[in-house]
Amino acid sequence: MVKENDLIDAVVTALRAIPAVVTALESTPTNVIAWKRTSPAATAGPAPMLQALNPPCIMVTHLRTFFSRQIDHQFSLILRTNGTVDDLFSAIREGVPTGYGGVKFKRAQIHTDCEPPFISTYEPRLFPISDSAFLEVYEATLSLKERGADI
Repeated sequence: MVKENDLIDAVVTALRAIPAVVTALESTPTNVIAWKRTSPAATAGPAPMLQALNPPCIMVTHLRTFFSRQIDHQFSLILRTNGTVDDLFSAIREGVPTGYGGVKFKRAQIHTDCEPPFISTYEPRLFPISDSAFLEVYEATLSLKERGADI
């Protein structure tokens, strides 16, 4: 089974390799960040780290792993924009990452042990940042299914 942190790193690397995403992030590829359970701020959850970033930005975090006929890892892409979320989401799905065979992100093999990512929707989400304050973001769910996993 592939480790979730290795997959988070692969997703971040692929997103940073998409010129349209980097453009949407005001030419700052480091605005695609990872939140991992092993992060120093992990005990507080991803909200403080996300709040500290100025939009536009994307945070990648692991949601869950399903075991059925395949191992299916699901990730959250938390999107903060200065413009419309449609433009950033389209740049992700339809963008062509440099170094991934000239195919769109949704068809690119971003990890050697997994099928190309499945990403189809996004929705608004509120992150609590205090007892009475929330941070409004959008969340897209991305799925990576392992190939040939023995479960």
